[in-house]
Amino acid sequence: MAAAPLAIERWAAKAKAIAVQAHAAKSLDPFRSRNVENVIDPLTWSAQRLALLRLVRGEESPEFQTAAKALDEARQHVAGLEGELLAEKAASTKPPAEAYRAPDKEKLRAQIKAHWNKAHPQDKVLRVYLVGRDWYRQQQSRYIRGDFGGKWVTYDGSFLEVEVVTQKDGKLAEVWSGKIHKDHQQRGQIDFSEVGRLQRPVAVLLVANVK
Repeated sequence: MAAAPLAIERWAAKAKAIAVQAHAAKSLDPFRSRNVENVIDPLTWSAQRLALLRLVRGEESPEFQTAAKALDEARQHVAGLEGELLAEKAASTKPPAEAYRAPDKEKLRAQIKAHWNKAHPQDKVLRVYLVGRDWYRQQQSRYIRGDFGGKWVTYDGSFLEVEVVTQKDGKLAEVWSGKIHKDHQQRGQIDFSEVGRLQRPVAVLLVANVK
């Protein structure tokens, strides 16, 4: 365990070095994807070893204090460089283009916003964009086998692509992609469960550019 603080410091330094390289290359991938050399893994490994060090040495130990400081500095450094890249890209990012023109668009927009506010009350929704031109209908039937026989199951529904823009801070906004579903077997009941913080935002833009 004596080597744990040094290992944590090495992984923290590794994360900082990767962040510097990514910033120079103007690439957000190392900040967000494990498919490339990234900052996620070394920061995660550092945090795991730090948790173990806390259990063994305690939070007041010099080893823990030194390692915790190294990890905190690395996180701040990584976040700062990522933030700079996001701000640069945001300046040239345009807001989503709305294609839906049906008479119920404002009703749908209000329902989506209400769903988001309930699911994520900490967020400030700046705008809801209905980016799908129209509802896309899917109809299919399939046979499902079971232990005591089987049955045919029929699906008849439509989905519409939407994007929700929320405020990230005083300058930046985040764009979240999702879909709303309409169940034609339930009198057109609309489901909003695929709208939310289900994945990372698909884009970042300036708050001033949200229209």
